[in-house]
Amino acid sequence: MLTPVLIFYLVIKGAFLAGIIKAFSSNDSLMARPIMMAALYTLGVAGLSYVYLNPSMLREMGIVWEDRRVWLGSTFVLAVVYFWLLAKFEEAGALWWAILLLGLGLVIY
Repeated sequence: MLTPVLIFYLVIKGAFLAGIIKAFSSNDSLMARPIMMAALYTLGVAGLSYVYLNPSMLREMGIVWEDRRVWLGSTFVLAVVYFWLLAKFEEAGALWWAILLLGLGLVIY
C-alpha cells in the first residue's frame, strides 16, 4: 500500500538518482568510477530510508528492520551494475537510453 510518506520517499529517491545520473553522464572523471557513484547512491538511499522509513512504519508494512541491510547490499550491487552499464554504453545511443529508463526500476526497488 502506497502511503503519502512512501510516495514522497520514492519521488525524492528518483530525484536523487536523476541528479547523480546527470553528474555521472556529464563528467568523464565520474564516469570512470561507477563503484564510487553506486556507493554514493546507496549511502543517499540509506539516509533517506532511515528518515522516511522508520522502524514503526516498516513494521506496519510488514518489513523487518534487520532486512534493511540485505536490501541496502542488493541496492549497492544493482547500482554498481547500473552505473557500469551506463558508463560502458555511453556512446550506444538508443541502448544507453534504454539502460537509463531501466533505472526507474532501481528507484522503485
